[in-house]
Amino acid sequence: MEKNNIRQQIKALKSALTPQYKQQSSEAVKSAIEQLPQYASARSILLYNSLPDELSTRQMLAAWHPRKKIYLPIVEGDQITIGEYQPGQMQCGAYGIIEPRKHITEPVQIDMAIIPGVAFDAAKTRIGRGKGYYDKLLSRLHTYKIGIAYHIQLLADLPSQPHDIKMDCIITEQETII
Repeated sequence: MEKNNIRQQIKALKSALTPQYKQQSSEAVKSAIEQLPQYASARSILLYNSLPDELSTRQMLAAWHPRKKIYLPIVEGDQITIGEYQPGQMQCGAYGIIEPRKHITEPVQIDMAIIPGVAFDAAKTRIGRGKGYYDKLLSRLHTYKIGIAYHIQLLADLPSQPHDIKMDCIITEQETII
């Protein structure tokens, strides 16, 4: 199946999820992440402000900051940079996503990255929205990559290309694939 067909299929499946199911799923994924040894040892985490159709990261952001240094993506043209999360220092960026006002200009150590995706598979392949933002960013970061999604976004097998960055772990509300 082609990536665009997969994106359309997943969009239709996600539209049927109830608000209550979405909330419970977000809580379950947050809890599963917090059980990982990589989370326990992480001092800095790349997170993302979720879009309405993505698994929510609001609870993660609220619970993990300020105990851990949180970085968020900033969309700049055709790429993503990162900025440190600082309440009161945020702005509405591309796609209506709340993001830091300033990006980091110096390299920083990111111990763990929480990555959204349209679909994942058991081989830890990820399909995004098609712009390559996260593949470009992750090719520059050497960090533990966790793809998070609803279980309906976990498919048997996904097409991949050489530039696609695989995850180290996939977490849904029903399972963790390491």
